[in-house]
Amino acid sequence: MKKTYITLLCLAALQTAQAQISYDVTLDESTIKGMAYLISMEDQTLIDSTEAQKDGTIRFRGETAMPVMACISSNRTLSGSTCMLVLDDKPLKMEKTGNGTMKLKRASELNENFQAILTKLKETGNKNVSLIQEYNALAQKGNLTDAAVARIKRQREQIKDEIKTIMQESMVVNRNNIIPVLLLQQGIEDMGIDFAEKFLKIYAYKDRPSLKSVHERIKSEKAKASGKMIDFTMPDITGQERKLSDFVGKGKYILVDFWASWCGPCIREMPHVKAAYQKYKDKGFDIVGISLDNNRTAWEKAVKQLELEWNHLSDLKGWYSKGAQAYNIRSIPATILFDPEGRVVATNLRGTQLEEKLQEVLE
Repeated sequence: MKKTYITLLCLAALQTAQAQISYDVTLDESTIKGMAYLISMEDQTLIDSTEAQKDGTIRFRGETAMPVMACISSNRTLSGSTCMLVLDDKPLKMEKTGNGTMKLKRASELNENFQAILTKLKETGNKNVSLIQEYNALAQKGNLTDAAVARIKRQREQIKDEIKTIMQESMVVNRNNIIPVLLLQQGIEDMGIDFAEKFLKIYAYKDRPSLKSVHERIKSEKAKASGKMIDFTMPDITGQERKLSDFVGKGKYILVDFWASWCGPCIREMPHVKAAYQKYKDKGFDIVGISLDNNRTAWEKAVKQLELEWNHLSDLKGWYSKGAQAYNIRSIPATILFDPEGRVVATNLRGTQLEEKLQEVLE
């Protein structure tokens, strides 16, 4: 028995040692000056750092657990990212081209596949840029007709469908490697929640720790679509811990309004929200504001200056707010309207839509 136990320990140690694989990454023609950083795009941890050479060449050599979706950055965060890559055990040599994509001089098949996907997505996404420029140019000249708006909107929808197809096809082709991890993390809305859920059932890396948030987002979207309330606890503006269920499902229509003091569109939307509140607050309607602020002073100041009389919650964690995470809020302003029993009846009501919906259910 003791001998078997020792053998198992030796095997475990051997497997751990084999998991550490050498990497060799070179980026030529880099614009980074000084230090460059190799960062995991899966969990944003620092893998390596080095100093750029005078000619702009950056080279990383070392060992880590493989494979990893990574990026080369000008700082210790993803904000300075200059290129993305698969960190595997094959030497990678590349240079940045004029259009922002990577020209591979030496690469594994995995990196060739990954860069091909990125290039496709970038080229397709650039079509949107051209349409936005056209829209702005027509607007400035006063030539923005209804027909032009309809055409541009239709073309943008076509581009959205193209991106969705690229994402979905890329996921299926690479279902046995690491590439879909990053696609799932950064493009789940583009490929569709339903597709992502089905894909994860067959994906070789579905249990990777960095995909935990993806599983949670799918769960949140499904719960929201089913009309169920997802409860969470956050401090109110006085510091008292409150549950969403303290307000929702208590006999009133409740609007949960996700906003922030730094969000211009949120501030511009507030007059509509306030008008609906004043009109229906005595007829079975109330609001719970969920702020995605990080700064308490800014949050409190905005509530006071805007004269927002309803209940307010925030854990001051920005996009990592419990409320935002629970309901997979990816942009603001965002709203969810619950009925008196706590069921979702509408989402993202804008402008006069909120008053129209409340008129429908309360009058």
